[in-house]
Amino acid sequence: MTIILADKNIEGQAVLLMGTFNVAGWSELFSVRLLTFEEAGLPPDTSDRMLWKFVQDNNIICYCLPITGI
Repeated sequence: MTIILADKNIEGQAVLLMGTFNVAGWSELFSVRLLTFEEAGLPPDTSDRMLWKFVQDNNIICYCLPITGI
């Protein structure tokens, strides 16, 4: 299963993306799950460095806006 972590700032867009994915029938071919920061136990102000480590350690795709600074 592919897990996509959605940044708090773009959760709405991520939900729309997943809806389009499902309506188009791709969900029948690929198992994808949308995960929010809250569901992952991450605070909204998680640093870029900690976020990168979390997604790498958990084999997750990060769908988020770039934040300056690490």
